[in-house]
Amino acid sequence: MRGYLCGLGMAGVISLALTACTPPEKMARSAERVAPTPAEMMAAWHEIAQADLKDMDVRTASAIARHLSQSGDGGLDPIIDVLASPDAEDKAKVLAVISLTPLLTPEMLPRLMAITEKDKDVTSRCCAINLVGLYTAPEAEARLLALLKSPIHRVKAEATIMLLMRGHEAGLDGIQAIWDHPETTGKHRTQITLQLPEKDYKRFERLFLEAVVNPEIEAPARQRAAEILGRNGGEAAAKALKQCAEKDAAEGVRAIATAGVEAIAARESASGGASTPPVGATP
Repeated sequence: MRGYLCGLGMAGVISLALTACTPPEKMARSAERVAPTPAEMMAAWHEIAQADLKDMDVRTASAIARHLSQSGDGGLDPIIDVLASPDAEDKAKVLAVISLTPLLTPEMLPRLMAITEKDKDVTSRCCAINLVGLYTAPEAEARLLALLKSPIHRVKAEATIMLLMRGHEAGLDGIQAIWDHPETTGKHRTQITLQLPEKDYKRFERLFLEAVVNPEIEAPARQRAAEILGRNGGEAAAKALKQCAEKDAAEGVRAIATAGVEAIAARESASGGASTPPVGATP
């Protein structure tokens, strides 16, 4: 990630220089005079957004957003503008989501909901859906439910995943169709695997079985699938976990899978060979 000085921009460099040469009795007034303006802070934020996602100085971008939020009403509007702009790069919109997430206010919700409308580009809509989904307001949930009717898979997938995260029945009902859709990405399946409720193991067993052996799904999600299969699964889970233990690229995931196979074997041994019922199963 870019260094902290790059995130400061010229105003920050000037502040540091003045601190070094200004007498103590004048330091406070000097610092106040050279405090970066909102426009200068946004210029620094945009500089950060030019880097590749993996190299972005997210910490400094978030600090800039925090300072902008304290600059008065509408202080974060320039970052929301990035989210709404058809000309902004996708990676800048992702940084906007990261920057805005801890600073959301009720006043922002109407504008964020507007960005989910069909006249906006798909990336803008999906990023806004992720933010709208963090609100508990009834109108936010109503908007997510309306977006389930979208003919655009990415939009429908984001809305379904956010409803799944909320534990909403519409998310639980629709998530398997999203999982099976050919346009669903490994990133989406990672999000789904991390959100599937363990208490509904029997309902979603197939997804856990597929997740644990899918290298396109990120390691933390594969590990969660392995843990849940080890706690709840039977013969099919043991088979998937053995494959994971032999082939997974992550040592930690392989270890969890191996432990899961052993746990299933121990349960079957204790029950005389019968598979232990999964969580939530009727005896």
